[in-house]
Amino acid sequence: MQKLNPELIKSLSEKSDKELVGILESPDYWQPDVVEFARSELGRRSVPVEQIESKITEKARIDVEELQKKAQLPLASRDVVWTVINGIIGLAGPGFFCQYWLASGFKNEGYLLKSKKSWRLFWLVFAISFILAVIFKTLLTELSFSGATGK
Repeated sequence: MQKLNPELIKSLSEKSDKELVGILESPDYWQPDVVEFARSELGRRSVPVEQIESKITEKARIDVEELQKKAQLPLASRDVVWTVINGIIGLAGPGFFCQYWLASGFKNEGYLLKSKKSWRLFWLVFAISFILAVIFKTLLTELSFSGATGK
């Protein structure tokens, strides 16, 4: 274990049991020495290992439940609107990048269904927009051609 700063040791020693358990619940956010100090400080305070483990297990269970709930949330109205706008302007290019940003944000935050549904909606709107653009272009070409021939 690396030598901890005396001020940090004092600060950690003054933390409540709940705060120290919080450090053990999220070790990725802390330096390994701080996690080890929190563990040893709780041991010095005679906090039962079972109590620490049960709090960590309960926190992990709650986190998993929240992640599962997030993963099943459908698209909100504003998400649908932005996805449709992205699909329409996708023909010009920036819509794809905006959609990538939107869907990646959903995925990174655990909203897996939102990410999947927004991509599906984007491609549907993009395809419809593309087809309409081709039809419109064809009609304009035919109209201009028939206007040029006088028919």
